Amino acid sequence: MATSGQGVAELHRWCGITGSAVGAALVTAASAQTIPAGSARAWGANDICQSIVPTNLGPCQSIAAGENHTVALRSDGLVRAWGRSQFGQCVPPSDLGPCTVIACGTRHSLAIRVDGLVRAFGDNSSGQSTVSATLGACAAIAGGGAHSLALRKDGNVRAWGLNSSGQCTIPSNIGLVGALAGGAAHSLALRIDGSVVAWGSDASGQSSTPANLGHCAWLCAGSAHTLALRQDGEVRAFGDDSYGQCAIPSALGPCSAIAAGGYHSLALTTGGIVRAWGYNSNGQSTPPAELAGVASLAGGTLHSASLAGDGAVQVWGSTTYSESPVPTELGVCTMIDGGSSFTLAVTEDGTVRAWGYNFFGQCVAPTDLVPCQRVAAGSEHSLALTTTGLVFAWGRNDAGQCSVPTWAGPFTAIGAGTKHSLAVCLDGTVRGWGLDTNSQATVPSDLGACSRVDGGTIHSVSLRTDGVVRAWGGNAYGQCSVPATLGACVAIAAGGSHTIAIAASRMVVAWGLNADGQATVPSSLGPCDGIAGGYRHTVALRTDGSVRAFGRNTQGQCTVPTTLGACGVVGAGEYNSLALVAGSTPDCDENEIADPAQLAAGAHDDDLDGRLDLCEVALGDFDLDGVVGGFDLAFVLSAWGLAAPHPCDLDDDGSVGGGDLTHIFSRWGALP
Repeated sequence: MATSGQGVAELHRWCGITGSAVGAALVTAASAQTIPAGSARAWGANDICQSIVPTNLGPCQSIAAGENHTVALRSDGLVRAWGRSQFGQCVPPSDLGPCTVIACGTRHSLAIRVDGLVRAFGDNSSGQSTVSATLGACAAIAGGGAHSLALRKDGNVRAWGLNSSGQCTIPSNIGLVGALAGGAAHSLALRIDGSVVAWGSDASGQSSTPANLGHCAWLCAGSAHTLALRQDGEVRAFGDDSYGQCAIPSALGPCSAIAAGGYHSLALTTGGIVRAWGYNSNGQSTPPAELAGVASLAGGTLHSASLAGDGAVQVWGSTTYSESPVPTELGVCTMIDGGSSFTLAVTEDGTVRAWGYNFFGQCVAPTDLVPCQRVAAGSEHSLALTTTGLVFAWGRNDAGQCSVPTWAGPFTAIGAGTKHSLAVCLDGTVRGWGLDTNSQATVPSDLGACSRVDGGTIHSVSLRTDGVVRAWGGNAYGQCSVPATLGACVAIAAGGSHTIAIAASRMVVAWGLNADGQATVPSSLGPCDGIAGGYRHTVALRTDGSVRAFGRNTQGQCTVPTTLGACGVVGAGEYNSLALVAGSTPDCDENEIADPAQLAAGAHDDDLDGRLDLCEVALGDFDLDGVVGGFDLAFVLSAWGLAAPHPCDLDDDGSVGGGDLTHIFSRWGALP
């Protein structure tokens, strides 16, 4: 998925965390400081930084954890959430207001407002986030796998959502209840007399309350196990014990708080020590040694959280999906792109940085990777183009998307689809490899010389050197049906099943799947310098440096931060958006558009064609190695005889030839 625009930036990414800020480079809506040039911002899906606490979270009064997300209730009553947000579980409603209670289901979140009304957001596949208008004011809530529970202020218990195991069927003898808890498919209630009632799935004995359990002070539910804190401080557990989550440590002693993760358990001893046991694949059952002053706990599937008496939150365990927030030490970047829950960036010294979902190693760049000029992110694989024209690929390779052809190159541009890869050779020919079920990796024989490529889910798009846009591959939604009236263009991008282009007039044109409005360009958008396509959304960089986004906004990917300011490059992941704050490097995105700001910054439109050709931007240094030399000469020779417009037609005589060769020799050995 493509990134484009102008300028350099320090990477900022919009997350599904309201008013979030990570590190010194990010600012909140209430901040008056200026975002520095070169800084990066990002917004949208927050998959999954559940173990990275936002630096500006502030003091909190309670915490809750879902499968891969965390929710905190600040001391001022505001709800904050971070982690995986593919269903919007980390995006509290804008009109939520101050709250008094929070809870998490597996992939949804709940809150009780100060007026007692319950709000829910996130996964609603079973109706678990659809709160009945007749529910009324409530005193307690709980979230289960795909169901929700609430205790009304009149004492009645209500449940809604998936009821496959009877988890929403309230027992008639439930009595007077003081607290609730929900597991994957079972529900729990703590009566005010300290007795426990359980219903729903009992496949692992999680709903079979031991006869000698006694009076309890608190209870919580894991995926298929139940944890109870007796009034005398003893911790008891029953249900699924496949990972030892019900095996209470013999030396635990009396406790004051408990929490259940998916397959692990936590307890806070009366001496202030946090203990954890059970599944520990990501360190979720290994509390940090520096924990101190803990008041309460929360457990997710692969992470755990603690709340200290001073309101400080600490989280440990999985950071597998922590592509957001932006690493604080990232620094100034020149290029960005986003995949499925991970982000790639090129820093100003050519170093490739990656963060986020790393199950297939897509965030681990090769150790022998030399300085790079561009990156491209597929769904679960990464590409990098070095300054010497080599392409490196890493990550998931189930369809050969990381098997770079050895018979091609050097290259000048790259692009990545969901499971296929594309690259432009020195002579403008395009190579494709990887998944080819819809011929998305099979380059048309009559394509011609190109300058840019990009890939969608099952289609590919290219920008020829004459400005013509071509697309091929899956065309079920018309994403490959380039409008007949389009004309010459200066930039392209591919979304999941839609295609975007910037015409010579700088106006954005989009076509293909439009189910969420991703191909409906706002009439007020105006001229643009950059575009990027997400799975079902589009990001555009206007010529004034402002950023606009349209299409699906379930994870806030189209809600551009009000503090963003002028930008130079935009990018998009599947469910998130990215931008680099404007700097001064000419044509940072190499889209060959002679933008006024770039010309003012010292770029040279040598051939006066109104475009910043690659030679003009780098003064002949095609491979960006810091000197005009052999590789740059090879670039001109490979294009010999090609008709204009072409980046190497420097003397504007209509074709690449001797005059352009003279241009290179005149700068031989020069430092651009």
